[in-house]
Amino acid sequence: MTVTHVPVIIFAGSFSFAGMIEHGSRRVLDVLNDVGTDFVRIQRVEVFGHSASQPIEQLGEATVPKAAIDCVMLCEEAHEAPLRRQYSFVEKQPRKVFLTLAERQVRGTIMLKGNPDPRQLLGRDAPIFFPVAEATVSAGDKIGRPIAAPVVLINKAKVSLLQIEREIPLNLLGI
Repeated sequence: MTVTHVPVIIFAGSFSFAGMIEHGSRRVLDVLNDVGTDFVRIQRVEVFGHSASQPIEQLGEATVPKAAIDCVMLCEEAHEAPLRRQYSFVEKQPRKVFLTLAERQVRGTIMLKGNPDPRQLLGRDAPIFFPVAEATVSAGDKIGRPIAAPVVLINKAKVSLLQIEREIPLNLLGI
């Protein structure tokens, strides 16, 4: 298997870590939801404090416990091709979502099957991380600029508030 890396920003409490996460041939979401390991290894790491615009440290490699991660922002989307999905296609409906984590808030779109029930994302049987597409991540205190990303992977254990819209208006879907 060829080892491949993808650029990410990992948010954990009042720190963020910009670097490259090793994902092999799997999606980053599958790496995060892999129950076989409790850690994620990142390379070429820049460590930022909550309001720092410059890195406070640069590291060749570091390990982050998955339980410490609030969310992971994917800085590109090419590697998340549907061909890599572990499971067959299941029809899902887009829903706008707003959620808060300890230090940030996230707005974007989630894909849900059936009714927009938060238990699909936060329930005991749900995977640890879930994706939010077309996401915007902001600091909880509104300091700094919001950051847009194609996908943000959210740790369900770190969600303090979740709101899912019932339906997305057709004009937002381009219809």
